Amino acid sequence: MLFQNFKYRTSVYRRLKQIMQLYPRGVVNIFTDYPNIKEIVEKHRKRGKSPDALALYISALIITRDLSLISDVDRLTIRLQLRSLKVKELLDFSNQVSKNIKSTATEEISSAYYVGWVSYSGKRMLNEGLIGADEYRLFSSEIQGQLTNLVSQDGRARRIKTELDGIVGLPSGAGKQLAAEVRRGINYLTGDGVGQDDAEALKHFKPAAEQRNVYAETLLAGMYENGNGVAQDYKEAVKWYRLAALQGYAEAQLGLGGMYLKGQGVPQDDVEALRWLQFAAEQGHDPTQAMLGAIYEHSERDYVQAHMWYSLAAARGNEPAAKDCDLLAEKMTPDQIAESQRLAGQWEPKSQP
Repeated sequence: MLFQNFKYRTSVYRRLKQIMQLYPRGVVNIFTDYPNIKEIVEKHRKRGKSPDALALYISALIITRDLSLISDVDRLTIRLQLRSLKVKELLDFSNQVSKNIKSTATEEISSAYYVGWVSYSGKRMLNEGLIGADEYRLFSSEIQGQLTNLVSQDGRARRIKTELDGIVGLPSGAGKQLAAEVRRGINYLTGDGVGQDDAEALKHFKPAAEQRNVYAETLLAGMYENGNGVAQDYKEAVKWYRLAALQGYAEAQLGLGGMYLKGQGVPQDDVEALRWLQFAAEQGHDPTQAMLGAIYEHSERDYVQAHMWYSLAAARGNEPAAKDCDLLAEKMTPDQIAESQRLAGQWEPKSQP
């Protein structure tokens, strides 16, 4: 057993070193700079995470934390170091440090910070003539699509489960039985109290979705999008996201916006994507509000809009958004902050697209 544990840790550290060699800033001493890594490795070893997946997860934590602490000048230096890479290599690098982020909102928003910065770098590369327009369109499509992947299926399931708890707790109601059915499916999807089983989750989601339950439609769409328990089918994912989104459900609007950003199951369309993200954010969906804040700050460079969305998410208890709001304020003028506060004060939630 001791040998197996040692072998597991060695595999994680070897893979982590390989990944971090892609990062221009590097890490002088991982164990000195990030002393809790050993605890993270031990915790996830007990949960059965593979060494490769855990190495990607840890590298994402290191890089996103590092980029959140450095100045714009230092980030520009990294961009200059990256510009000699082909766009595909830059995309691969971004994928490596973001695709395995799955747990807390803090990690999701930290990764949004990083991906937003990479998107901004792409625009700078285009403006400086380092890449062509066609190459940038591919770059932008893939990078922007990653922003929605940061809100994981597990995170979505947990938020929906919280909503369902309120419905299931009601003394009566037409939706109570369906809500309970979907809730059981979520338990199988996340392995909460039962063995994790995508196929069993699907058995609970599909009938409820066919009865137009927005929670089930959204979760079923996510399963088709990610190929969990079913063959991956982007068109089918879009179909179920759209059905729930048209009923005004914010989680589904976020999912549909993501499909347009990535061009999966539909033609790639930034305008249509942002339209659906805006619908979700305007309902007060704080993960989407925080995501829009990251897009406006790091991709669009519109600090007033970014600050407004961060502050609205923070007002709903989104702690990472509150931190990002404070950090952004340090780069803004008093007039910009005043304008953001004015817009936030006038903002009112809207329920339907």
